[in-house]
Amino acid sequence: MREGYIGSWGDYLNARIEVTEVARVDGMTRLTAEYTNLEDRAIETGAALNPMNPKWLRIIDPVGQRHYAPFEDIGADASDFRRDELWNPGVTYELVVFLPELEGDPEQVTVEGPGGVGEFAGVPVVDGEPEDYPDALPEDRADGWPAEGERITVPVAEGTPEEDPQELVHDIVSSTESVVNGRETEGDRETVALRTDVLFGFDEAELDEDARAVLKDVIAETEERADPEKPPITVTGHTDGIGKDDYNQKLSEKRADAVREVLEDGLGSGYEFETEGRGSSDPVEPEGGDDDSWARSQNRRVEISYAFKEETSTEEEGRERTERELFEVDPGDAGAPAAFRPVEGEEPAATADFEQSYSYNGDRRHEWTFEAYPFYRDGAFLVARFAATHEGDELPVTRHPFGGSGHLDLSAVDPATGTVYPQVYSVAKDADHEAPSTLSRVGASGWPATAPGSTHYGYLYLAAPPEGTTELPLSVDGYAMLEGVPIEE
Repeated sequence: MREGYIGSWGDYLNARIEVTEVARVDGMTRLTAEYTNLEDRAIETGAALNPMNPKWLRIIDPVGQRHYAPFEDIGADASDFRRDELWNPGVTYELVVFLPELEGDPEQVTVEGPGGVGEFAGVPVVDGEPEDYPDALPEDRADGWPAEGERITVPVAEGTPEEDPQELVHDIVSSTESVVNGRETEGDRETVALRTDVLFGFDEAELDEDARAVLKDVIAETEERADPEKPPITVTGHTDGIGKDDYNQKLSEKRADAVREVLEDGLGSGYEFETEGRGSSDPVEPEGGDDDSWARSQNRRVEISYAFKEETSTEEEGRERTERELFEVDPGDAGAPAAFRPVEGEEPAATADFEQSYSYNGDRRHEWTFEAYPFYRDGAFLVARFAATHEGDELPVTRHPFGGSGHLDLSAVDPATGTVYPQVYSVAKDADHEAPSTLSRVGASGWPATAPGSTHYGYLYLAAPPEGTTELPLSVDGYAMLEGVPIEE
């Protein structure tokens, strides 16, 4: 059982959710959950349909690395409730949804709760029996129905779904990334973009010993490919669009100078260098769109540009995005599915405060307190858990504060190697696993609600580091780097 804000950032409410069953029934999977409104008021029907939409209830098989979405033409249907009947305070609503059959007969799964209510790890999968459910609301229901304390079942549409079950079963794809954030080849020049969240602390321009060690591979590659007879090597710093222009300009210049200094020391006197900073004036991805956080992560970079040697083979001209290495964990080698972990009473492992500005909201700034809880392993994955408290004015209900996808861009970073463990993706089996949609990350969606002064829980599934790793820093969307977050087995 969990309590939290469900729905999405515009239409949300505080509720209690209890997952009561995940069962194999008639070649499908039946998931039953109970919703109870914890607000002291009823919720308008239009807003209430959002958090009660069955699409929010999904299943993760963390060992088999599969992601299951519910059928839309069968299962709970709340559309016939009147305005004053849905989401009444103190009423428990039972929702029944049907999903495709679970592959490999897992004994335990994780259920994704709606909005910021959180994940339900360790739910047992049982053999169920057919049940008789109401297919309509009672015709003789009186005014004031349902009353506080009542428990009702939302009408259930049953039968054979028209949707192809295989379209609702996705692979969960893991990957690692390096300090190299992208490459571009044009004519005889190559530009290598480096991730600033790996090299620098938040709002910092100094390289520590770990970052200098990570740059050794970059130095070796530059020596192999750059032609010293065709100077210069240009080092250019870039920021995202958050913050004031003059501050971003100075930060980009300082970071470019720091990287140039390390390159110069490593390559020796046979190379000439130039440095410049461009602040946020030269983005590679447009910000403010459906996945603003991802776009900004691509724009925060330091670029190394050089003329390459004639004997150096090159790819076709064009820009290559983040260098990503996909990997799949054999289910036999994956860890065990996690047990349910309530967050109530648990102390955060690290805390950070940061500000945001919203040009579409009168350029007002908003402060967030971000708390990271210990990571834990769930099968083949690492689960990042966090809570954010929003301070400031009400945010626009039509815009998500961290991008339209409802996701923060979180990743775990190994400072010793520069390896990044990013969020995992839910990808259709026949889709390109090399280029998943940035909107298909696995974790809390529609998060957080935007009420000022409120605290909201969230979670995201990340690629897992090697066994034996005991802690990692957590990079928070370019706003903060939370050090020393422990990994609980």
